[in-house]
Amino acid sequence: MFHFFAYLFKLKHIKRWNLWKNNHEENVMEHTCEVAIIAHALVTIQNAKYGTGLNADKAATLALFHEIGETITGDIVTPIKYNNAELNLQFKKLETLATKRMCEQLPEYLQAKYSNIILDEKNYPEWPFVKAADKIAAYIKCLEEIKSGNNEFLKVKQTICNTIQSMNISAVHDFMEEFIPSFSLALDELI
Repeated sequence: MFHFFAYLFKLKHIKRWNLWKNNHEENVMEHTCEVAIIAHALVTIQNAKYGTGLNADKAATLALFHEIGETITGDIVTPIKYNNAELNLQFKKLETLATKRMCEQLPEYLQAKYSNIILDEKNYPEWPFVKAADKIAAYIKCLEEIKSGNNEFLKVKQTICNTIQSMNISAVHDFMEEFIPSFSLALDELI
């Protein structure tokens, strides 16, 4: 009996933004879905507009598994995780151990395939698009919270916006310009 997928489906019980007041609670499973959608879009934009030959499906797959270690560690919030360099290094080690532990929850004939995606994600040229998509998903969360009257997300929104603006990926800037404004609209304004 192997527990990989049972563990993976526990992501829907792990809350994100757990130190912030939330008008809408978000779990890690829905977050990974959002990141996969955005990562796929970013790579598709990059290929269509800038002639790169990246794999959008690979980006989406990498995104689906990018938080897999959190099945064991839970979501460690950014202000804690990046509080200082030593603490951050220890959290990274913990996340790596948790991710390796998850891969061990697979039968041997699947371990190499999934380990390649889960443990070696940084070796793929699509990985920076997943990291960018992760930030964009967080930015969208901030927009949604602010739109619903929760001003606790104002500062983090600006911090994330600054990070996104500093990224050197053309598709990220295109996505922010072409698609993000819609997230501030009401439903009847989208129709």
